[in-house]
Amino acid sequence: MIYWEHAGRMDDPYYANEFVKKMNTYIANGLMPGRDVVVSFETLNSPLDIKVVKQLIQQVICGY
Repeated sequence: MIYWEHAGRMDDPYYANEFVKKMNTYIANGLMPGRDVVVSFETLNSPLDIKVVKQLIQQVICGY
């Protein structure tokens, strides 16, 4: 199973801190970002690019 976590408000310090806690929980349970957890990020001024999403999906499906 692969999890996908999208951090959509990384410009909010509280949200960013909670996201880091969540990622630490994944790691503590043996789920590694980039292997078991796909992670995407965005801020208000830097929205997620659909090209990045497509690349992430390609990597998960095809392994590259």
